[in-house]
Amino acid sequence: MNNKYTIFLLSFVSVILLSSCNKTIKEVTTSNKTESKIENKKEPTAKTKSIKYEKYDAFYNRFHKDSLFQMSRVNFPIGGYYLDTVGEEQKWNETNWIMHRSKIQEADTSIYKISIESATTVKKEKLFIEGGGFKIERKFQLLNGKWHLIFYSDENL
Repeated sequence: MNNKYTIFLLSFVSVILLSSCNKTIKEVTTSNKTESKIENKKEPTAKTKSIKYEKYDAFYNRFHKDSLFQMSRVNFPIGGYYLDTVGEEQKWNETNWIMHRSKIQEADTSIYKISIESATTVKKEKLFIEGGGFKIERKFQLLNGKWHLIFYSDENL
């Protein structure tokens, strides 16, 4: 009985060793074929750069939460204006910029009207009081794979 167990164990180990050797030979052969194919390939003449496009929703959420991120995504000098305390139009810049914390979708629609236009590379938002002296417009654009605020107008008469 001890002999049968020894023979079984040796047979089992032999089968495992043989199957492992066979795989090693196939891997080496495949590896050699792959290397020879690579050597025969010509280098591309012009390298193409693939751009990963940032998802708008992820950008939009972070834009309203992270002030440093927001400042990095506003292209100063930005299009648009705001009305100062005497009603004169002023251009936005880094020193008079007011952080945008509220998303347009969070506005009280019983008071404000909302208009959103969405294209692949441009998003436009407008928040206003119909017949009133209040209007905010923003325009976001996809530039080099990243979203940026390129226009902001704030009228509050």
